[in-house]
Amino acid sequence: GGAVLGVNSLMAPILSWIKAFGMFVAADHCELFLDSLKSLRARMQATSQTAQMMAAHLEAHPAVNRVMYPLLASHPTASVATRYLVQGLGPSCIWFHVSAKKQYIMKLLTSSAAPECKTSFGARQSRLDPWPKAASSSSYDRSDQTKGGREGTWLRLAVGFEEEPAALVHAMNTFLSQLAASPGSPDQVVSLVPSMSEGRWRRKT
Repeated sequence: GGAVLGVNSLMAPILSWIKAFGMFVAADHCELFLDSLKSLRARMQATSQTAQMMAAHLEAHPAVNRVMYPLLASHPTASVATRYLVQGLGPSCIWFHVSAKKQYIMKLLTSSAAPECKTSFGARQSRLDPWPKAASSSSYDRSDQTKGGREGTWLRLAVGFEEEPAALVHAMNTFLSQLAASPGSPDQVVSLVPSMSEGRWRRKT
């Protein structure tokens, strides 16, 4: 056993760490971590391939103004990413910008038939993050390049490592077609009808 003592200024970062990670990691949790490490490479390869495909698809979609993904040639740091990302494995998260207002998007995401709106920490299936950001499409550029962007909202798609690419494309196309048909009033929401038998794109109750 032991104790950690100190003045508030010294203890504050320690307490923050404890709140985030807990006091200790149990033995059964360590076993789960070790087992999951065995399949880490396969999971990273799968999610990276699907994410790269989806990023290119979103960039070509007429309802999307801009996509931020480091392995796209259009990304500001694409040359750095292609040089340093190991074996071309990119991240599983994709930022994309649409013209719809944040209020309408939140109404759509929280409707019963919307894609699952939940933060992902490496899930099997894809999720749309529940924190869209209302900002210009150029808001992530250098300060001298922020003019001329389109107004709208940034969304984050986290690609699951067991995601079927065709199913993800279909689900996102359905979602984007809903955003493209955004009515004048955010209260008028038309239900999405993704054709997925497992219904995982429907919000959990």
